[in-house]
Amino acid sequence: MPPSAVIGAMLSPDYWMQKKAASNEIIFSGAQVDAQNARMLQPNPNSHDLQKIGPPLRVRKSKAESARPPSVQVSHSFTKTIR
Repeated sequence: MPPSAVIGAMLSPDYWMQKKAASNEIIFSGAQVDAQNARMLQPNPNSHDLQKIGPPLRVRKSKAESARPPSVQVSHSFTKTIR
């Protein structure tokens, strides 16, 4: 099983229709779908319009920093330098 727990078959509508015994059963009425869609379009304070965020910041490194190999934290007790 992949880490995402989604297998290729799950990407097909047929997979989900076979799992549901009454696949033709109406789950939501038209009014319920409209209400859900209206809720989904409401502003969410946890969401941000990525197009309104400025360009990424550029970080300038000194020549000494650029020449130094990167360090990676491999545990809480020590740091290992990659070579």
